[in-house]
Amino acid sequence: MPDVLTPPTATASQRPNWPTEPPRCPDFIIGLRSRTDRLATWQTKREEYCPHGDRLGWLIDPLKKQVHIYRAAMEPKILESPLTVNDTPVLADFLLNLTRIWQAS
Repeated sequence: MPDVLTPPTATASQRPNWPTEPPRCPDFIIGLRSRTDRLATWQTKREEYCPHGDRLGWLIDPLKKQVHIYRAAMEPKILESPLTVNDTPVLADFLLNLTRIWQAS
């Protein structure tokens, strides 16, 4: 289960069965890796989310101070010790400051 997610942004006309059939996948997912999480497990879950419509996923790995960025139909990207992370167009006005996460690890 993701640690943070955002609901899909599609309009009602793009989802004709809404609200009787809610969307199955959020647009954006964040996972925060704990000391007991295996990276391969999260990557497998990520592959399960992709076909259901999510557009963006971040795995924040405080153990290695990395952020794995997953976008639909693209290869994952790994950022090394970024102080902040954001993404457009999914997160046009959102900036996540990672300083406290890195300090706590």
